[in-house]
Amino acid sequence: MTKRKPTRRDTRRRVEQLANNPLCRANTLSAVHDVPMKDVAVSVGLTPKFGQSVHAITRGQSFENGLFRDAAARLRDSLVKARVLSAEEAGFLDLRIRLAGGPLRSLDDAHRETLALFDRIEREGAFESMPSIVAGPVLEVPGKAILPDGMVALDVLALVPEADRSVRAVIGEIKVYPDRGGHTDSAQLQTARAQAGLYLHLLRHTCAERGLTRLRPSDEGFLVLNLSGTNLPRVRAREELRFQAKRAEVAVQHLLEAASIEVGSSDAVRLDVIAEAGKCYQEGCVSFCDLADRCHDQALAQGEPAVLGAEAKRFLGSVTLHRATALLSGAAPDTDAEIDLVRRLEEAR
Repeated sequence: MTKRKPTRRDTRRRVEQLANNPLCRANTLSAVHDVPMKDVAVSVGLTPKFGQSVHAITRGQSFENGLFRDAAARLRDSLVKARVLSAEEAGFLDLRIRLAGGPLRSLDDAHRETLALFDRIEREGAFESMPSIVAGPVLEVPGKAILPDGMVALDVLALVPEADRSVRAVIGEIKVYPDRGGHTDSAQLQTARAQAGLYLHLLRHTCAERGLTRLRPSDEGFLVLNLSGTNLPRVRAREELRFQAKRAEVAVQHLLEAASIEVGSSDAVRLDVIAEAGKCYQEGCVSFCDLADRCHDQALAQGEPAVLGAEAKRFLGSVTLHRATALLSGAAPDTDAEIDLVRRLEEAR
């Protein structure tokens, strides 16, 4: 029997992978049981395409460190310009661990400091010295015993005082790729929003579990991207995260369910189980999953609307591309979904 490798404290990577496509059983099993998709891809004869280079990781760390240098002065300017914060709001709290460039020793320390801040807000409301920018706050994942430590570090949290002394908490996600306005890579944006939605779900869960009423998670978050051609930040504000948070809630439920599924005691068996597990191709899969090309081909053969993107999937719903083509050619609808689709197509003409 092959001995399993030791568990790593990389909960964020695994939970983010899960959040990127919570409807895919293979992706869920891969994340929960810590079997990388690149290994699954190799086992079925595919060449892995993902995995950050040392250069990319170093560049990302440099970009993030620059944002938080001098009490997050560069990030604050961008957040004020994007109207996430006002010019009057000040204060910076760095809860990043040392490995991420911060002052704290461990995720456990960062988690304790995060809860201490939240509890103070609950007692006092928006207090005078409250930080408006918090780097690296740490939250627990429900059912934490399933993953190595059940803790996830957010990139950044903006705290905005309200008139009633409550505090609006705005999730921020930092990515090093460039913002090209309307031409920014849609799959990369979808992945970033999915991750921010996961953190919004975890923040809501924390508030509910601890009975926090003065800390109010915002349905809108922000993305911090790279200003094209520079190492300066560009903030995309007012990112709607409600749908992504709902998807993350489903992801966490799947996490709990998948943990009870036996995937075998050897590497070969685990790889086979995940390779043969049910798939659910989505547009964002091309930006993170090494099985995406294979799943795209299978979805195309089945007429799955998702191969044309998320908008096509929302418009066609359960109607396949093959059937939609037939309906456009004059075939009579057979189901309520097809009747509704024909009606909407006629209205769009």
